[in-house]
Amino acid sequence: MGSVFAQMFMKWFLINALYRRWSHWVEPSIDGKILGAVLTVGLLTFGVSIASTGKELVVAASFGVGDALDAFLIAFLPISFLISVVVGSFTPALIPTYVQVREQQGQQAAQDLFSQIMVVAVALLIIVAAVIALLAPYFLPFLGLGFDVEKLALTQRLFYFLLPAIIIRGVATIWSAILNAGEYFGMAALAPITVPVSSIIALLALGSALGIYALVIGTMGGVLLELLLVGWGLNRSKTALIPHWRRKSPALRQVIGQYFPMLTGAAFMGGITLVDGAMAATLAPGSVAALNYGNKIAAAITGIGAGTLGTAVLPFLSKLVGDGDWTTVRHILKKYSLLILLVTIPITLLLFFSLNHWFA
Repeated sequence: MGSVFAQMFMKWFLINALYRRWSHWVEPSIDGKILGAVLTVGLLTFGVSIASTGKELVVAASFGVGDALDAFLIAFLPISFLISVVVGSFTPALIPTYVQVREQQGQQAAQDLFSQIMVVAVALLIIVAAVIALLAPYFLPFLGLGFDVEKLALTQRLFYFLLPAIIIRGVATIWSAILNAGEYFGMAALAPITVPVSSIIALLALGSALGIYALVIGTMGGVLLELLLVGWGLNRSKTALIPHWRRKSPALRQVIGQYFPMLTGAAFMGGITLVDGAMAATLAPGSVAALNYGNKIAAAITGIGAGTLGTAVLPFLSKLVGDGDWTTVRHILKKYSLLILLVTIPITLLLFFSLNHWFA
């Protein structure tokens, strides 16, 4: 598996090198830049999805739809919810303002904004992690309403082992947003592959001895490796990783003002996952695991499609808005909205009829 990861890593560097060499000879249009970003992010996201599928196969072979996997998934459910809501909302709130500040005030002003956001974000993540650690004995029984005493105790132990992922993944997500804002899409798209690869290695090496705790070790090891990989990429982009609060940036207030509406919307959308998991926990043992397996197909397609396009387009749109080039903004929105419809409608119909025929 390590050799597969190394091959994918080398292929990405080859693609990135060829793309950069081509860009030296031809000054690409905004459409060309977006297309290059979409291809880079899409190909690497597809690679991450393949690795994630491999991880799910290994998990299924190791635990099936048993109680141990149910406990792990319910333990990780509030953590993944908070990562998605609290941290994920920083990306769309931060990138437009960061790009605007960089283009209009220079790299140092953008660095100051990034430093302030990191201080605020880390403080927020620590507070959130501490609060849910204290509240876990109260809300976990509701999420695992159908669990017996032993299964619920296992869920609580796994929850505390997984809890640091909120802070680690949170920092990695913000660093990835800065990489995307600087148009270093490759490293940000590739870094999440560390979680499935690390999980596979841990399960194959330690699964027979440690059981579900091997999956915990693999998950936490992958999250930490993702942070290191993104940090390495950010350091290469000449962005200082250690925050330095030199002066209060007026843009900080703008980011915070954009953050809370994003947070509210993400909380409502993410709440669906919490409700689904809690309802599955009240059913027969293994129902949470079965729901998790079923959700993977839709999540993979959404991540490769909408997730890729959103990641690639946002920095370019932010720059155009900062420049006041609304004509090009409208052109891109119309073009890619039409492209989304032309691609997703046939794929959706094909999957619907194929799966309907398969399970009929």
